[in-house]
Amino acid sequence: MKPIYYIVIAFTLITLLPLSSYAEGDYLGEKECYACHRNIKKLYLQDIHGRIFTENPRNEAEARSCEACHGPGALHKDAADKADMGEKVPLGVKFPFKKGKENSIDNNGKCLSCHEKGNHSNWQGSIHDMAGLSCIDCHTIHSKDKIDGILTCTGCHLQKRAQVQRSSHISIMDRSVKCTSCHNPHGSAGSKLLEFGSINETCYSCHAEKRGPLLWEHAPVREDCSLCHDSHGSNNPALLKMRTSYLCQSCHSAIIHPGDLYDGSDMSAKSNMLLGKGCLNCHSMIHGSNHPSGSAFTR
Repeated sequence: MKPIYYIVIAFTLITLLPLSSYAEGDYLGEKECYACHRNIKKLYLQDIHGRIFTENPRNEAEARSCEACHGPGALHKDAADKADMGEKVPLGVKFPFKKGKENSIDNNGKCLSCHEKGNHSNWQGSIHDMAGLSCIDCHTIHSKDKIDGILTCTGCHLQKRAQVQRSSHISIMDRSVKCTSCHNPHGSAGSKLLEFGSINETCYSCHAEKRGPLLWEHAPVREDCSLCHDSHGSNNPALLKMRTSYLCQSCHSAIIHPGDLYDGSDMSAKSNMLLGKGCLNCHSMIHGSNHPSGSAFTR
């Protein structure tokens, strides 16, 4: 038989037989993925998913490596092979992790199939879930770069970005305190995605000395720290919402302590003029006092 006949027979088999023996739903293994996605392989083997799935898979799903998250690769491989042969076919099968709110359910469902406990247990129905956010809106997959959580949060919360730039702020700018120090972006049982049940409990996690119990307690302090302090930033000392005297007099009448300077001309007068316009000059224990004579928070 002449060589030309072999060529004709081979061409006929290629055109008549299916391009591959893969069936929809077949898992191919990570090596097939690496054959094309070489740039992703390098990053994947450095991130937490790649290290666990490749080096120490804990179950059957993790042992599937790339396909644990992206699904069976058979149809995608067939499409890629056909494209190499010159056919104009879409390369994707619809894999998860596409941008856009319309894909958030598919994206998040894949992530939550593993990440459904601990910090993620309150995601369903949380404010970010209801807003249609996807996990990939905040998290970068296959990247060795450490994500700056503060920049991620302030990318949407522009008002808070402005507040942390103010002259009096907690240590957000130097990254010793992060948004996640107080908030759980994946949802919480409390308000405002707080890690703890209330604003005060969140504050007490660092400022335990303000917790008490105290013999003399300042009612607004016990009720809500944010009545006086703006935790994200302020142009006043100690994160106060207003300067001290104005803040105090937003609740307390100024009749007994008027805001006039005391001139000292009659020291015996019981005018109780506000000396130096600073309530804390006398009421230094404003958060509460344990002194038997500290009912006015003066000691």
